[in-house]
Amino acid sequence: MPNKIRAFLAITIPLKVQKNVEALLKGFRQKAPEVNWFSPEKLHVTLYFFGDVDEQKLMNQMVPAVEAAIKSEPPLDLSCVGIGVFPDWKYPKVIWAGISGDTDRLLLMHEQVVDNLKPFDLKRDKRLFRPHLTIGRADKIRKDAHVVQLVEHLGPIEFGHIPVKELTLFRSELTNDGPIYTPLKVLPLG
Repeated sequence: MPNKIRAFLAITIPLKVQKNVEALLKGFRQKAPEVNWFSPEKLHVTLYFFGDVDEQKLMNQMVPAVEAAIKSEPPLDLSCVGIGVFPDWKYPKVIWAGISGDTDRLLLMHEQVVDNLKPFDLKRDKRLFRPHLTIGRADKIRKDAHVVQLVEHLGPIEFGHIPVKELTLFRSELTNDGPIYTPLKVLPLG
């Protein structure tokens, strides 16, 4: 029987950006405890979510397909700026930090990865790919919640530069204490 794992492909975040996000979240954790705020070391930009897949097939067939998609991609120059929410300000479920910079190239790289993985008949997320860092999740927040007021009144905020020279394949294990992300393989760009 195949060994299934939950996996995703992501851009890791430099320590300086993690620290800058954490500085903001320190105040948020106290002022909005109803939100599940992420630990800074878990921050990443998900490029592709595989879901539950056969580990051997992932490593031996899907990873080479991803490597073929990114082999000619030069490094990306991204920045982490701003705060927003999904799906909307009325009922925010995800609080995120934005990504700017070479986002057009990032979107093209995402599409190339998606195209190269089509033969594997993976379940594709129907939502539009919007690069971001998820910094918090909440299930039952209304627009009058304190966290919305905190986020709306921040104004422009910059967390720092994200040079992207590689992508990382992670295993994700869901636990009662939150997800555990284990790097499985680093895939260099270009």
